[in-house]
Formats: sequence, C-alpha cells, structure tokens
Amino acid sequence: MNATQLKGVTTTQIAGLTAAALSHLSSTQIGELASAQLAALNTTNLGLLATTQVSGLTPTQISLLSTTNLGALNATSVGSLTTTQIGGLTTAQIAGLNATVLGELKDTQIAALASTQVGAFSATNFSALDTTAISALNATQLKGVTTAEIAGLTATALGNLQDTQIALLASTQVGALSATNFSALDTTAIGALNATQLKGVTTTQIGALDSTRVGELHNTQIALLSSTQIGALNTTVIANLTTTEIGYLQGTQIPGLTATQITQLSTTNISSMNSTQIAGFTPAQVQGMTEPQVSAYLAA
Repeated sequence: MNATQLKGVTTTQIAGLTAAALSHLSSTQIGELASAQLAALNTTNLGLLATTQVSGLTPTQISLLSTTNLGALNATSVGSLTTTQIGGLTTAQIAGLNATVLGELKDTQIAALASTQVGAFSATNFSALDTTAISALNATQLKGVTTAEIAGLTATALGNLQDTQIALLASTQVGALSATNFSALDTTAIGALNATQLKGVTTTQIGALDSTRVGELHNTQIALLSSTQIGALNTTVIANLTTTEIGYLQGTQIPGLTATQITQLSTTNISSMNSTQIAGFTPAQVQGMTEPQVSAYLAA
C-alpha cells in the first residue's frame, strides 16, 4: 500500500484494524498516517505497535498523541524513542506523563529534553527522576526547572544534584528549596553560593542552618547577607559564632540582630568587634544587653 492508497483508508477502518493487520504496517507507513488516522488508533492497537513501527512516528505525530495514547505505547517502544522524537513531546504531554511512562524513559532521553520540557514535569515526577537523570541535567535544562519542581524535591532527589549544578541555580530556584533541603546542602554547595543566589535565600532557610553550615560560609558570603537574613539566624548559631565569624559581620548588618540573638552574644565576641560594628548597634539593642555585655561593648 503506497502513501496515496493509505490516505484513502478511513478512520473507521483504522480503528477496526486487527492486531495481525496492524502488524503489516511498516514504519514508513506509520509515519505517513494523517493526524485523524493516528487518532483513530485505540490504546490497545497503540500498545501492539512494534518498536520498529513506533520508530516511524514523526515528531509532529508524537506531539499529537494524547497523554492516554502516549501511555498506551509499550515500555520497549517508549524507551526506544529517538532524541528527535522526544523533541516532539509537548509540555502538556510531559506534564501529563504517568509514573509508568516516566519510568520507561531512559536517562539519554531525559538528557535530550529542552528546558521548557524539563520545566513541564509535575513536581512529583521531577523528583522521581533517577540519580543519573538528575545529575546529568545541563545548564540549559536547569534554567527550565520551575520553583514548584525545586520545592517538590525529596531529600534523595536533592542529593542527586551535583554541587556544580546547584551553583547554576537562579536565586528564585535557591529560594524555592524547602528549609529542610536547604539546610541539608553539603558544605561545598553552601560555600559555593554566589552573591545572586544568596539574595534569594529566604529567612526561613537561613533560620534552618546549623552552626556547621554557617561555618562553611566564607567571609565574603556573610558580608553579602542582608540585615534581615542575619536576624533570621537561630540563636544556637549566634551563640556558637567564633570571633573570626563575628569579624565578618558588617556594621550595616548589626541592626538586624534581634533582642533574642543579642542575648546569645558572648562578651568575648562583643569585645572583639571593630569600631564600625560597635557603631552599628542601635540604642534599643544596647539597652537590651546584660551588664557584662554592656561592659564588653563599652570596652570594644
């Protein structure tokens, strides 16, 4: 049957094809099916298509498949889709992928997705990508990752991101990490956050950091934190700050310290402050100090 003859086959006839009849269609003929004819194939027939037949589907045809029909393709066929065919998947199809179809996609196919396609995953499906797929996302793909996908990352999925990938995240993406996940970033990732990313860090994320993580922040990073971010550090962290770390604070950050945080400043830390830092304290902050703290403040 040539292309002209194939065009004459009605959608009713297509829908009524038996498994035996369907098996006689070549990959070329499959690729010549019009959109209406392709839509006439029921889910059972689509599941019967051999890998060689599915290979004949054009990117345009792939884009016309409903999420139900896409899910009807057998596992081998889904896993054999070429990178060109993968490029035909629409964002709506990506968003509607069920867990079964997602599990059939190979890491090489995930790696072929455009940034808009990566950004179309549901938060659950994005988090379900395996270790290799997550760790292989390139800079362009990472730009497409939505804040919803970032927020939905499980601790395991987050652990699959490499430090080099975290360094590529935008400030809004960094700010979308749950407080638990942000505080779980390894010390290398924390220490590599750049100025733009630090601006996106929320007070909730800052408050979740422990002394170890804060200790990994470099002097230049601490100096870039806003007074509001400084005011979000938990009191245990404040109490454990070394004189070296205290020395990284800028005078403009000092007003951000809360009354509770100030009660946790040791007299040693206060007395180690430079004149710019001491000048940063507001009258209200000084009034809230204990007598030993005031003595250290006056002696600094």
